[in-house]
Amino acid sequence: MASPAESSELIFYINGKKVVEKNADPEEMLLGYLRRKVGLTGTKYGCGEGACGACTVMVSRYDPVQDSVQHCAVTACLLPVCSLYGAAVVTVEGVGSTKTKLHPVQERIARAHGSQCGFCTPGMVMSMYTLLRNKPQPTMEEIRETLGGNLCRCTGYRPIADGFKSFCDKQQCCQNKGGGKCCMENGYFQDQEEDASEELFGTEDFLPHDPTQDIIFPPELLLLGRKQDGSQLCFQGDRVKWISPALLKDLTQLKAQYPNAPLLVGNTTLGPKVNLGEAVYPVLLHAGRIPELRAISRSNNGLRVGAGCSLSALKDALQRGVEQLNPEKSRVYQALVQTLQCLAAKQIRNVATIGGNIMSADPKYDLSSVLAAAECTLHIVSTAGVREVCLNEEFFPGFSKTALRPDEILLAIDIPHSKPVSQPKTQTKPPGANANHAQGLHPPSAWEFVSAFRQAQRREFAFSILNAGMRVVFRDGVWDEKLLAEGTQLLREEISLSPTAPGGRVEYRRTLVLSFFFKFYMQVLLELKRKGIAISDPPPEYLSALKQYGTELPHGHHTFQMVSEVQPFTDPVGRPRMHQAAFQQATGEAQYYDDIPAVQGELFVSMVTSTRAHAKIM
Repeated sequence: MASPAESSELIFYINGKKVVEKNADPEEMLLGYLRRKVGLTGTKYGCGEGACGACTVMVSRYDPVQDSVQHCAVTACLLPVCSLYGAAVVTVEGVGSTKTKLHPVQERIARAHGSQCGFCTPGMVMSMYTLLRNKPQPTMEEIRETLGGNLCRCTGYRPIADGFKSFCDKQQCCQNKGGGKCCMENGYFQDQEEDASEELFGTEDFLPHDPTQDIIFPPELLLLGRKQDGSQLCFQGDRVKWISPALLKDLTQLKAQYPNAPLLVGNTTLGPKVNLGEAVYPVLLHAGRIPELRAISRSNNGLRVGAGCSLSALKDALQRGVEQLNPEKSRVYQALVQTLQCLAAKQIRNVATIGGNIMSADPKYDLSSVLAAAECTLHIVSTAGVREVCLNEEFFPGFSKTALRPDEILLAIDIPHSKPVSQPKTQTKPPGANANHAQGLHPPSAWEFVSAFRQAQRREFAFSILNAGMRVVFRDGVWDEKLLAEGTQLLREEISLSPTAPGGRVEYRRTLVLSFFFKFYMQVLLELKRKGIAISDPPPEYLSALKQYGTELPHGHHTFQMVSEVQPFTDPVGRPRMHQAAFQQATGEAQYYDDIPAVQGELFVSMVTSTRAHAKIM
């Protein structure tokens, strides 16, 4: 078989300007490329692990599967330059500047007092800018989700949200959450002094949002994306070789040729290891250009998702399924959406894939437990053909290990519909029977209930301390406290963790498993009662276990004393004025120490711990 045509020329755009790299370095991340090679220092280096959002940029690509241009906010510290073939990158400098014209996002975060030190501000700007490119009039919930991956350590999120909510079609009052009166109408603040003001900034002079100011997707890249000539990209660095095929058959042949080479798409698993110097991979196989790996299709039985689909694309597809199906058929989808809402930040979900989440075989990743509980089917491909595997405990023989052969590739995942409720069977209640026998009604036959649980250091976090997917199929039997006790005892006996198990916290995690099972028992109990199956009422003291903890929008109320009318306008005391560097921080023009170009022969000074206390420095 003839080998595909190879190219070592990397073509992409940065802020509307074409970039052509001859034999790019596979170990170079976009963040370092922007800062060191291009000189765009507005994109900041924060953590190097995709966790802080300071390096957020917008990456646009033509998607042949959807025949449209997709705009995504991503963390540049985890994005290899070699993966940018055919992509258009926009940084904070490309959005607007004080020398040309500010973008409304930059102006509003500055005027709303949304920056102090300003280090995180460019990342905030880019996250919001990308949201506006996808949805010009977002909701407050969408703004909250968008900013969830951007950490701010000094300003606080309320002024940032206050500035950005001016883009909403309908601004939401801080206290009015869909019911009752607004706090400004119910008399709560009627007693405030006449010289007090509630506005820290005015919106009447804001720049209007003008989409024509945005950089268009380059027509050259549109033609390049539609061409799909099947050529293979190959870049050779000092230590690493990068191969990026465009066809699935070429990828399977490469995996047979390099069975130990890892596959990557979003680089959210391998990237942190490489950045921290923990691993070097001589050969990397990039699977981000394979259309079959990004395809999503629907059938009467469920959803087939390509292993290369991003978690954001997966979440959108599942959410559409929840809206289209009745609740009883979409229980698996609901459980997965619930998990995906908390799994990492938006920037990570935009590039991380469902296949990478499964193939990492790491218990701290959340999807495998839910997919296994739903009895999902995996489609595996190699040069020998395609085979199907059920996702269960046998698929994970050990930590970071799967049942796939080294030359095999995860192609797609089938996510089934849940079974709907059928009519319950009527049965005569025997004398002296327990009240939990449902007064002659058993739970409906051929009906299932699915739920997902996770516990992490914070609600929206990439890694969980413990995650679980639980599913029960009703065919016959009774859902009562006896079953709860038996299930709890079986879990105690079955779950055995070594004190040296990865992740530690053995006893805490064992306790969490029992807690999750109890919550699942209560959820099913309450659902049976809602469906009219007469069972004993759950004890009121247990109902708190079912409380859902959602992330609320930042809200509050503040007032400040207005200055006297006779005070000169030039006197800033008491006036809520924007600080002088705010615009420069919002445009990336503010220069920090690490932004200053290196000088040949420069010296560095660092603090060290003295080996002798109270010594005199001679």
